[in-house]
Amino acid sequence: MKKSILSLVLVSIMLISLILQSCGSEVVSSDTSTTINTDATTITQTTTEATTEVTTEATTESTTTTEPLGYQIPNVNGDGEDFVISEEELYDKLLGAWLGKAIGVTWAATIEFRAKGTILPASQFPKYLVNDLPGCYNQDDMYVMIPFMQAMYDNGINSEMSVYLDYYAKSTFPVWHSNLAARDNARRGLVYPLTGSYAYNPHCDDIDWQIDCDFIGIMYPAMEYISAKQSFDIGQIICYGDGVYGGSFICAMHSAAYRTTNTREIVQAGYDVIADNTQFKSLIGDVLKAYDDGKTWEQAWQIIQTKWGSGDICPIDGPSLSNIDAKLNSGYVAIGLLWGNGNFEKTVEIAGRCGQDADCNASTAASILGNAIGAKAIDESYYNGVKSSGETYNLFTVRKRYFTGSELNFYDLVDLSYELTKMALDTTGAVKDTNGNWTIKTDDVLRQVPYQQRPEQK
Repeated sequence: MKKSILSLVLVSIMLISLILQSCGSEVVSSDTSTTINTDATTITQTTTEATTEVTTEATTESTTTTEPLGYQIPNVNGDGEDFVISEEELYDKLLGAWLGKAIGVTWAATIEFRAKGTILPASQFPKYLVNDLPGCYNQDDMYVMIPFMQAMYDNGINSEMSVYLDYYAKSTFPVWHSNLAARDNARRGLVYPLTGSYAYNPHCDDIDWQIDCDFIGIMYPAMEYISAKQSFDIGQIICYGDGVYGGSFICAMHSAAYRTTNTREIVQAGYDVIADNTQFKSLIGDVLKAYDDGKTWEQAWQIIQTKWGSGDICPIDGPSLSNIDAKLNSGYVAIGLLWGNGNFEKTVEIAGRCGQDADCNASTAASILGNAIGAKAIDESYYNGVKSSGETYNLFTVRKRYFTGSELNFYDLVDLSYELTKMALDTTGAVKDTNGNWTIKTDDVLRQVPYQQRPEQK
């Protein structure tokens, strides 16, 4: 019943938009002023102040990118070489991704926004304390994903976007920036993809979907385009343009990490799925060129800081040195992976010392590397009671800790992710033999997700 009603609402909005366009009218929300509350300030977005160009494009987008009735994940063409992975290795890599994410976010938690527009000195990078690890339960990098994962588990891989939006709108955990704006938009009745659109969400370029999306990349071993495209689609609940590309970039790298431990190849896979002629792809291209030219990571950091460091559109950051722009922070993830060169500690430190939203970038880089090397390759000193080959996660369960706004502990989250991965493998036609080996069909050439860029950034 809910899906039917939402479908009628979507059709009505589309018809009204088309009628208004045909009359040459400027489309204006029935609410002339939208108030979006954040932890730092209150931002008033007056929709009537939007230019005709922006409003018209936003309206066109709402009629062309609204979800189809019955969402279908993209198919692979199967022309690539089959990828074979044992169930044991699959689980170890999946666990490594979640361990890396939890370790990275708690390790760098104390340096979040300590360095803004500058590199954090090595002397200020914190020592790792394993006793801090349970702090991951209170990190938005971890808990924001849970409603999306639960929606997919409850309703299937091909769930319509309205289902994810409904689950997310009902969440109770604290969120900020684009995550908060999108949830507020959903609660006041906006539908997909308007909740993340620049016309209604002034934070749409922010890092939010980049830190929310890992579960999708983890679900699709060696299926870079599928993970990037589904991330692109779901991500428009939260962000737009560069903000959505942050998720596609991360998810493609997770998928590639099942194939290889070569971080240059992993970052290249993320680069390849992004649409050409976008600012996001240009920035990541600058990082790759610096790496290939033999520059230091500090030199690479300076290149993108000089070229991209002052382009943050976030209304909270404004003229300050803080920069939560998705493409810049994704660039820091790429720098951490490339110059970390497979070393777990070095990867976290470099990504963290790049500054800005340091804990998020360290967490994402560590998660992708953890996916590539697997949990067994992560030194036990980083996680203490967590065992990669058993069912006991002492550090996380002994105190009955749960992620904020949920009833899941770390083991539950890993288990949910594993179930989603098996669902994804079954849905995409992967086959498991009697020895527990998965054979996965792959593309021969990576395709790109659709082009999407804010009008003022074209």
